[in-house]
Amino acid sequence: MKDYRDVLIRPVVSEKSYGLLEENVYTFVVAPSASKPEI
Repeated sequence: MKDYRDVLIRPVVSEKSYGLLEENVYTFVVAPSASKPEI
């Protein structure tokens, strides 16, 4: 399994993502080669 730093590229910073923070929902850009279990 890959290290999380290889899967998660960066957080998404937008108005919508800031609104989701209140609901404890976090958004990230992930590597295209990452599979669902790795994410």
